[in-house]
Amino acid sequence: LNGAAWSLEKAAEGDPSFLPASITLGEFAVAQGDLPKATEVAQRLQRNFPDKPYGHNLLGTLRQKEGDDQGALEHLRAAMALDDSPGLAVRVYEAQRCVNGDAAGVEFLRGWLDRHPGDPLASLALAEGYGGVRDWKKAQALYEDAIGKAPDNPMLLNNLALAYLGQGDPRALELARRAQAAMPGSAEIGDTLGWVMVRSGNAAEGLKYLRDAESRTGSTPGLLYHIAYALSELGRPGEALAELERATASSQPFADREDALVLRARLEQAAGKKPKGKEAKPR
Repeated sequence: LNGAAWSLEKAAEGDPSFLPASITLGEFAVAQGDLPKATEVAQRLQRNFPDKPYGHNLLGTLRQKEGDDQGALEHLRAAMALDDSPGLAVRVYEAQRCVNGDAAGVEFLRGWLDRHPGDPLASLALAEGYGGVRDWKKAQALYEDAIGKAPDNPMLLNNLALAYLGQGDPRALELARRAQAAMPGSAEIGDTLGWVMVRSGNAAEGLKYLRDAESRTGSTPGLLYHIAYALSELGRPGEALAELERATASSQPFADREDALVLRARLEQAAGKKPKGKEAKPR
């Protein structure tokens, strides 16, 4: 890695007008945690190419790495003002979600697509955004359109299965099975298939897929909630509560957080425990 960094540095110094070397050097520095070097490269890109988005784009990445979501959004907006491209639009959308929430991100990206109808990259990002705000019908329409062009894409099948599940459509199980058959090693798809099975009344079989997904990807909050829900359905409330405590231990956001808090409060009440925090009050 040190040799790679040295080579990139020499390439960028040898020909400052050769953008790929400088851009890759900046991205490499961020990935390696060398933020001063990344900052230096970004500032150099801004000086040498003031009418191009690369400096602001790299600074947006830097601000994200530092945890400054608002600063990242400002730089990415500045980059997009110089290049109204789909890739930058999706980056601004993601930054908007971090700063102002899912609904704000969806509103921004929907407006961008009104000006650039049919762009596949932005359309798929918007479909994912609709899922985040539980507008499953609109997400379904976008995923179905994408699957019409790539019918065997496992991630599209996976995401459409989730959109169907959100509407109680029984086609979710068939699509989740197809996605898992196409990419059996994917923890994300295994999580989806297990969750669809649990919600379809087959908690025992679904739990097997959820535990396998956990062994592959680790204990993410959303997956822990799915496992807890399955355990609760199987009449194992103590185990379910333990998983929910892990899922909601931090303030890390995830799509089902409110549902996880509601289930946790219900199980705590049933166990004679006092619900923790205002958020955990049952509905």
